[in-house]
Parts: sequence; structure tokens; C-alpha cells
Amino acid sequence: LYPASRGAVFFTNANNVYHAMPEMLKEKGYQSYVFHANDKSFWNRENMYESLNFDHFYDIEAYEVTDENRVGWGLKDKPFFEQSMKYLKALEEPFYAKFITLTNHTPFELDEEDRSIDPYHSHSTILNNYFPTVRYMDESIEYFFELLKRHDLYENSIIVIMGDHDGISEFHNKALSMYLGKEEVTPYDSAKLQRVPLFIHIPGYEEGRVISKIAGQIDMKPTILHLVGIETEQDIFFGNDLFQSDHKGYIAFRNGNFVSDDHVYTSGICYEADTGEVIALESEAKDGITPCTPTKRKVEQELEYSDEIIYSDL
Repeated sequence: LYPASRGAVFFTNANNVYHAMPEMLKEKGYQSYVFHANDKSFWNRENMYESLNFDHFYDIEAYEVTDENRVGWGLKDKPFFEQSMKYLKALEEPFYAKFITLTNHTPFELDEEDRSIDPYHSHSTILNNYFPTVRYMDESIEYFFELLKRHDLYENSIIVIMGDHDGISEFHNKALSMYLGKEEVTPYDSAKLQRVPLFIHIPGYEEGRVISKIAGQIDMKPTILHLVGIETEQDIFFGNDLFQSDHKGYIAFRNGNFVSDDHVYTSGICYEADTGEVIALESEAKDGITPCTPTKRKVEQELEYSDEIIYSDL
């Protein structure tokens, strides 16, 4: 489902019955777990993870957090992965485990001894500190792979690595334009900067490939379920299986903006997707119709359907 048009669903509609991935995996013998060294009440996760049929939430109380290994929102990524292994290796297979890391998150704090690269130099401390924490997170993921191999968990795993939202907010666009070598960060640039990494790694498959389809977090549920052989005909979802040839060709933002194969629509402007060239301004178009309008209507309908499912507890 999409986010709600206002508020956070985990608060506003926490009592709904959702048909989430852990429930569907449970039908096939999988148990599901979340690892996140943060307060369990944050975003009402304590209640929502149980509602979504996760079997256990390893929150900050499951970890040894000290002044030395704490940063920003909680435990640094490397000790987070290291301390998680005693729980992970004790789980009965098959299982689905979701790890939420913290270091590469604003305010991007990192001790000097944990930095392998220098900060950037601009007037924005947030942007400057972003790069060392990205590098630290990369190294932490490498360490996680080493731990999986050390504990004989690597070979039988599908490993999905994904960012959950953009890194630098528009409040730092002036410094960001300096880094990008642009005079300004346009609405088109801001839409493009919403992109996050997605890697799906399956040990034993030596040759990888890049899939350049328009994709988003909304696609993860059908993609992961199909990877482990679970059919979804009886499920309701708005995403695509990224490994199937048929896909809808656009990703909706909650505010009605979108990125598609051909266009980017944001701030009432219709852009050429590849070049960023302005095709039409909605305010100046006849009857407000632009080349982006057909996709915009599909996006609005999808968001409306998702809202109906959430607000009516369907």
C-alpha cells in the first residue's frame, strides 16, 4: 500500500487488519523477524510489527549499547550486525529477517575513528557528514556478508539491500547544488534525488544484471514473494514483480507526483524523463492537459484506491 495522504498509517490506522508479507510467508513455513537497535515505541513499531505477523522484534533492549558504540538514533551499524548474529544463527530455518540500520541517517554523526573518508566541504554540516556515513554503511554491509559466511548463513540466503528514503532534504539544496555542479536544484532534480539503491543478491548466481525499469518500494512485496515461490493472485498490491517483463512503467509519490519511463511530473511541471527538459507547465496548458496527464490520472486513482483500503480497513 501507499502511505496515507495525511499522518502515518502506523499511528492513524494501527488497528486495521493488513495482509502483509510476514503473514503470507508464514503460510509457507517461514518465521519473520525485525532487527532494529532503536526504541520499539518509535513509529508504533512495537504494536504494528505484531499486527503485521512478525514473530519477534529485536529492538534496542536486545543490544548492548554504550557511549562508545552509540551514534545518532542508536547503535552503530557494525556492532549492530555483530550483536545481531547470536540471534540470527539461533533462528529456525526458513526465516525472513529485516534489518534496519541507523548510522547512515540524518544527522549523519560519526566518530573520527570510524571515518574512512573525509567529510565534504560546504556550509551544510548535514551534507558534509553524509559521505563518511555512506562509506561506513558500505563497510558495515561488507562486514555483514562476512558474518553470514562465518556462521554458515550465507549460501542459503537471498539478501536484499535497499534504502528506505532519500538522504539529503531540500533544505540543503544550496549546498547540494554546489556538490552536483549545478546552479540550482530544480524540482526535476529533487524528484530524481528520491532514488535509493536496491540490490538483490542470490549466492551461486555469478553473473548479475542491472534492471533499469522504473521501480519503487511498492514493488518489493510481489518481487520477494515470487522469488521464494509464493503466488500472489489472491493478494492486493500496487507494485510489480521486478523480474517480470510486464510492468506499469511509473512510480507514484504520495503527493501525486510521479516518475515514469517517459516523464517526470512534479510541482505542476511535466518534464522529459531522460533530459529534464520542461515539456509543459500545467498552469499554462489548455484545460490543464499535458503529456503527463494520462499517467497523472492513473497515479491519482491508485492513491485513491490505496486510501480506501486503509481508511475503510478493507
